[in-house]
Amino acid sequence: MKRKLLFLFILVIIWMTSVAYFASAEAPQLTKEQIYDAQLEQWLDRLQNDESGKNPLLVILDTNNKYSYGCLQFQAGTWAPYSKKYNVDSEIMDCKAQRYVAKQMIKDDYSAWRNWFTSVTTKTAGKPPVFMIQ
Repeated sequence: MKRKLLFLFILVIIWMTSVAYFASAEAPQLTKEQIYDAQLEQWLDRLQNDESGKNPLLVILDTNNKYSYGCLQFQAGTWAPYSKKYNVDSEIMDCKAQRYVAKQMIKDDYSAWRNWFTSVTTKTAGKPPVFMIQ
């Protein structure tokens, strides 16, 4: 009986060791740029929620008496030069394009967050992440 228990104990130890060995996969290493991009995407999610409640079809007459469009509430006067600058050939209502343009705006000039001043300063979006080179 003791031999059977010892044998069973050894089998359990071998099984546990093999499970631990094969289950210890390493997480992929992300570059600083990839981490920053992920952080920007999270910020854009919050901003989109604050700006439009994630409604990509929202059009409102803003406090400056100009219309704001889509998920990030771009105004035509902002959309035209930036979509041209970043070679985006999409309509102002294209949410994916708006997110791309907004991301590029922040990467090029951190102070571009001021285009969404109210959402950044009074709602949940907060300021975008800062890219740290270290």
